[in-house]
Amino acid sequence: PSARPTPASLLSDSVAKHVFQKAVRAAGHGYLFFQDKLGGEISILGTDRSPEMAFDITIVEILHAAGHYSLGRYGILEVQTMDFHGSYKKAVSNLRDALRLHKKKFPDALRTDQAWAAEDIEGPNIANVFKRTFYQMMLKFELGGKGAAAGTVLAIPQAVWDSWQSFLGKPELERLADGTYQIKSTKQESTVPQPNAYICVFDLDASKEAPISPVIVKQFIKVSPDQLAHHAFSVVPKNMLCALQGQDSILASIKTRLMRWWPELEIAARSQ
Repeated sequence: PSARPTPASLLSDSVAKHVFQKAVRAAGHGYLFFQDKLGGEISILGTDRSPEMAFDITIVEILHAAGHYSLGRYGILEVQTMDFHGSYKKAVSNLRDALRLHKKKFPDALRTDQAWAAEDIEGPNIANVFKRTFYQMMLKFELGGKGAAAGTVLAIPQAVWDSWQSFLGKPELERLADGTYQIKSTKQESTVPQPNAYICVFDLDASKEAPISPVIVKQFIKVSPDQLAHHAFSVVPKNMLCALQGQDSILASIKTRLMRWWPELEIAARSQ
């Protein structure tokens, strides 16, 4: 057993601090976490050869032995959702009106017409979400298991993981004996010991009749920067080239665009 993870900011309250210390004494260890609004983000300072970087959530282990408290290891938890754009004004108005009209039948009514919650909300740019997250996570995954860093976990919804498949070459996963998964190994991967890094794929169980849908962990996938780099920068380009072999799909698309103004334009024959 261990003390429940507690926001570091709560230590400013003497009662909350006492409750946390008591739980740590009983279990021998406990956990505090830092987040933007709960104690502030923990950051790595930038240098002339590396960028400044902040962690979404940093979890630190608090140990208790022989009457003394001490810091143990720390872990990094990143949570990436989709970035939606546009105004929420109409969506909020729709939901407010629907709740007023349907009352207790509101949940069923919303399930029937979910467009109420999406009016004037623009979809995310999947490519931008992947590129921004991928770069940062490659660096943060490297920290996992190094020195006092216990590990790094990236938590993403099932929909985000699904949208990433084309950017990662749809890697094949294999289930391990402990119930976790790993990306099937390839010959190109490094033999150097890899960091303790995972991608946690989760979803919400909308079938449960609860005010807040419970979270379901769909897959806990052990990953390494070497694997991700190989799939993103080797497998994906290879698949793209294979898709283009035997057809001038890009040129055909350009020609289609130009046909409106230049109908007699042809694609020049190429030597093979």
